Amino acid sequence: MKILIVDDEPGLAVGLAAWLEESGWGTLGVATTSDEAVEWINRNGNVDVLVCDVVIKPLDGFTLRESIQPHLPKMRTIFISGYDLSEHTARM
Repeated sequence: MKILIVDDEPGLAVGLAAWLEESGWGTLGVATTSDEAVEWINRNGNVDVLVCDVVIKPLDGFTLRESIQPHLPKMRTIFISGYDLSEHTARM
């Protein structure tokens, strides 16, 4: 299983990736921007699970998922955020 963690706080993303790797969750990638996420997918060919902060740049997490999903229809997404996302429930 390939998991890509996208968060603009590198320490959080790396820590989560290390914890998942220690738990045996497969191939992990880390990106701090939506552009880095797309580059990682292009280099690694696929992603099964996208763990993504909603507030990233240049694309927000929802838009990143929406741009990737047509190319990876089986990809699942887990959104994370330190912000109240209740106004975005329709996009989750």
